[in-house]
Amino acid sequence: MSVILLGEGKGSAGVTRAEFRVTRVRVLRALIVVCLLSVFLLVAPRSSQTALADEGPDPSLDLSHEERAFLRAHPVLRLGVGVAFPPFQYVEEELGKPAFKGMASDYVNLVGQRLGVRMEPVFGIPFKRALAMGRAGEIDVFPAVADTPERRQFLEYTKPYLSYPLVIMTRDDAPFVGSIEDLHGKTVAIVKTLATYSKFQNDLSHLDVAFHFEKDIPPVLTAG
Repeated sequence: MSVILLGEGKGSAGVTRAEFRVTRVRVLRALIVVCLLSVFLLVAPRSSQTALADEGPDPSLDLSHEERAFLRAHPVLRLGVGVAFPPFQYVEEELGKPAFKGMASDYVNLVGQRLGVRMEPVFGIPFKRALAMGRAGEIDVFPAVADTPERRQFLEYTKPYLSYPLVIMTRDDAPFVGSIEDLHGKTVAIVKTLATYSKFQNDLSHLDVAFHFEKDIPPVLTAG
């Protein structure tokens, strides 16, 4: 294998299209803005954070009566989370149970506290299954997921709140790759369900690239 592609690129909050779609999107978009303007709450005393969740939505939030009623009717929002994308999002065992960790987890905790709802990760499923559950309305929110045309068929997105560069990795004996255009004629190891493959299909279809598909990142790194 001559080239390996890793990463998703940008992280937005993706909200599944379901009942109360407009209300849910407005609530979560508002909260992403609040999160970015109020990161200091991440280091606030735990007792004050808990009080926010116990008392319902933060009174300072600009939410309509309809949106507040929606939150009262939906005290639990189910999350589709990445299990192995540190430091952005990952899952590790804590006291014998899976625990959602990473930068996205910090934002999720803040959003839950400000909204007065419980943000509940769905553990034990691969990313492909999580996307299928989102499409079926069995997962409500993806707190950090790249934007692709395929996913927009069933997700509404916030503006990105995390971004990071993609990485092209090659074998030591492979020709030098200085830009994405240098992938022309190469064989690329890639995970089909990640956003990088969608990027090739939608924006880079002019490149004559042969794909070698793997189910996850570890076998991609050893492909070839």
